[in-house]
Amino acid sequence: MSNVEEGLRQVLPAPLSSSRYRLPDLSEGQIGAADPLVGYSWQELRGMIYGKPAAIPRTSNSQSKGE
Repeated sequence: MSNVEEGLRQVLPAPLSSSRYRLPDLSEGQIGAADPLVGYSWQELRGMIYGKPAAIPRTSNSQSKGE
C-alpha cells in the first residue's frame, strides 16, 4: 500500500453504513396506465411547462450600410 493510500485511510472517516440509500417511489398515476403526454411534441411539452418563449428581437442586418 502506498503512503498516499495509508494517509487517506487515516484522515478520511470510515463509511457509517454499508447499506445503500433507496430512493422512495414518488410515482404518480396507475401502474400500466397510458402516458398522458405521449401525444405531445417536445416543443408543446416545453410550452406547457415554461409557457411560450419570449419573442427574440431581430436585428436588421439585411440593410446595406450605404443607405
